[in-house]
Amino acid sequence: MRSINMALQLYTQDHKAMPGPTWTLQNGIYNRSVSLVNYLAAYLGEPKEPTLEIVKTYVPAPFLDYIEQEGHETTIVYDANNDRVVTGASGREQSIWAHIGDVQDQPDGEPPMTPLNIYALQSELAPEEFWLLRTSFNVRGHPDAEDIYGGGRVTLYLDGHIEINE
Repeated sequence: MRSINMALQLYTQDHKAMPGPTWTLQNGIYNRSVSLVNYLAAYLGEPKEPTLEIVKTYVPAPFLDYIEQEGHETTIVYDANNDRVVTGASGREQSIWAHIGDVQDQPDGEPPMTPLNIYALQSELAPEEFWLLRTSFNVRGHPDAEDIYGGGRVTLYLDGHIEINE
């Protein structure tokens, strides 16, 4: 999670916005989709062009052995916060990532929904309380996901700190 935090900080400095649009459920395959790993791969030491492989520095270590097994490559490893917490340029409330479902459902003629400027978010949200990304308990994930961190989730917050919480 620390490497993702650093990659996210570098990305937002370069782009002045959060990565996105993206899905809420995240896997670790670098394949040009709208998954977070595809926006951050270059900041995690991956080549510029997608490898169609799992980005090992993106996947939580306890999940990696499971995910590398054939048939488990698309296992969900993270949940991205999809709470609609701010009003974007479109005038609609949206998540910080500009969830792909919201982008696809935009009415014609409306300004495009885009990821938000991370610097503006710091003043609108409580950065020490607002979570960005957390390990997943998704049913498509690791069969023992809920037990790996003692029933908790590793969670990255907007201010950059990481906690294990329930």
